[in-house]
This record gives sequence, C-alpha cells and structure tokens, in this order.
Amino acid sequence: MLTRRTLLLATATLPSIGFVTAQRRRLGPKDRDTILDARLDPGFASTPLSRLIFLPFSNELDYPEGAMILAGNFIGAMRQKHADISIVGPQDTKQLIQDQKLNKDYRTFVGNYMTTGVATMPFLEAVGQAGRVDGIFMGRILAFGVIKQTTYFGGISWSKNKAVVGMELTLCRTKDGRELWWGTHGVQGEKNESVRDLAKIVGEVFAVYFGRLPY
Repeated sequence: MLTRRTLLLATATLPSIGFVTAQRRRLGPKDRDTILDARLDPGFASTPLSRLIFLPFSNELDYPEGAMILAGNFIGAMRQKHADISIVGPQDTKQLIQDQKLNKDYRTFVGNYMTTGVATMPFLEAVGQAGRVDGIFMGRILAFGVIKQTTYFGGISWSKNKAVVGMELTLCRTKDGRELWWGTHGVQGEKNESVRDLAKIVGEVFAVYFGRLPY
C-alpha cells in the first residue's frame, strides 16, 4: 500500500506551513526548486515512455481551476524538458475514456487505487491499447489557494494571507500497473505571489525531476 503525503495547513505561533515529508522541509523560497519528495522504481530506466496520458486529478471537483492550471503547466513544462514524450491531457483523456466506454472501469480503477494503492489491470490494459500509451499519470491536488496565517508574539497578533500550491503525481506502466515514479511538491508564496505564479513553479519542478529523486 502506498504511503500518502498530505499538506498540513495550520495557524501556529510561528509562520510554518509545510508538507509532511521524510525531510521535514519547509515551503519557503530556499528549496522551492527542489522537489520535496520522490520515489523511483528501477524499471523506469528500461521502460519506453514515448506516449503517456494524464488522468483527471482524483479531486479535481474540489479544485476545478487548480486542476486545469496545474495540469496545463505540467504538460507544458514536460514538452520543454522532455520533447520526446507525448502527453495526452486530462480533457482528451476524458474523451478517450468516454469513446471507449471505459467509464465504469475508470471509476473502479481510481477508487481502488486511491483506497488500496493497487492498480487494477482491466482499465490499464484497455486504455493502454486504445490510446497506444505506455503509462498513465495520476494526480492529486494538495493545495491551491490562499490561507490566512496568524502570528502571535508578546500578547500581540497579526495576520497575513499567503498563497499555497501543491500536488502529487504518480506514473504507472499500463502493461502491468507498476509504479515507475512518484513525486510530491508544494510552494508557499512570498509577497505578491499568486496561486498562478506558484502553479507555474510546481509544474516546472515536476518536469525537471520527472524520473529523478530529490538529490
């Protein structure tokens, strides 16, 4: 069963907003260009990855704008960094699933994977053959918005709003469901940075570290 990282958003005595990761790293500007956490399977290097599909984010209904922006930024960054890989975006993937009458298999696949971490094969095999793809991206948005952060000191308190954006992505091989790569990253905004600014950073970091570990 896969270990899931989550975003911790809290009001604290000191300004600290972070992803719960093995490194316990912060989301400040110092480390924002290094992915927070990633796993790499040895099979990644020997697997042809010429064509992939990006499934809709598992929680896209909670973040409709964020889902569109994060997917678009990531795919755009991948085209720049990995021009040899073609990626079918979420909207075209939805259409493929509908055209191939795979909606039921898709719902079963997503539900099972999110609860057990196991990739069921009927959907993977069907979509792999129909779309002629080598793997699928599955994503989850961890944060996309502005939060209020309150600081207390000496009986005085003050608040400020900060944008926070984060997501995690998993790449599974269609022929056997093997998880080839997984990554998670998030960024906390500095002064005047918007969620769109941060979403661009997150997408670029994922593209740079695709198939790599944090070091």
